[in-house]
Amino acid sequence: MKILHTADWHLGQSLYGFDRLDEQRRFLGQLCEVVAEERPDAMVVAGDVFDISMPSAAAQRVYAEGLLAIKYRVTTPQGRMLGGPMYALERGLGWRFMAILFALFTAVAALGIGNTVQANAIATLAHDSYHLPPALTGGVVCALVAAVLLGGVKSIARVCGMLVPFMALCYIIG
Repeated sequence: MKILHTADWHLGQSLYGFDRLDEQRRFLGQLCEVVAEERPDAMVVAGDVFDISMPSAAAQRVYAEGLLAIKYRVTTPQGRMLGGPMYALERGLGWRFMAILFALFTAVAALGIGNTVQANAIATLAHDSYHLPPALTGGVVCALVAAVLLGGVKSIARVCGMLVPFMALCYIIG
């Protein structure tokens, strides 16, 4: 029997006034990856799940999202793990239509709202500073985002692992 043991998550904890929910959400995402790779028969959480006895709604949501992602994930014939809120809607609640709508609206929001605004800001800055055509800048940004996203979670993690030290250095240098 394979058992995965974790301890002291302290979800909802802040550090010197800094909200750590994003980093705790990333931890649960990594935990999902470990569960997908190791495929334990059971998972034990020793110690505190939450930082306080009455955690915030946000901390409770992070916890619920993490557990639902583990419980309702699916393994493809190729051995890849798939999951997310749409799988919880479909498999947990039996709401297939809502799961399809959720996936559709999420794709539209992710590709249409967030990325277009950021790509437009980058294209405007590149045009104003270096006189590059906005269509060229937009095409390059689109190709880079597609290359990262189509590579899956590991590709996203690898790119972030390269970018974060560079961003920290730029922040320090000012």
